[in-house]
Amino acid sequence: MTPSDANKKLILVIGATGAQGIAVIDALLAPSADGSPSPYSIRALTRDPSHRRSQELSEKGVDLFKGLLNTCTSLMYALLLGCRIAQ
Repeated sequence: MTPSDANKKLILVIGATGAQGIAVIDALLAPSADGSPSPYSIRALTRDPSHRRSQELSEKGVDLFKGLLNTCTSLMYALLLGCRIAQ
């Protein structure tokens, strides 16, 4: 996360590297109708941060978090580190 993201709402997206997850992230990062920047920053839960799709998300400014949905510890840790909304 960059310093300019400090005032943005952090959203955790699960399944971020799938087709639906990428579409959700693109919509959340898109500028508002009035042209103002998105009020959100994104954290993506991913099994493999080195995967091509994960890296493409990272290039968009998405914070990658390595973990598995079925591992309660990694999921809770990802949520507790500043997230306000889980998608």
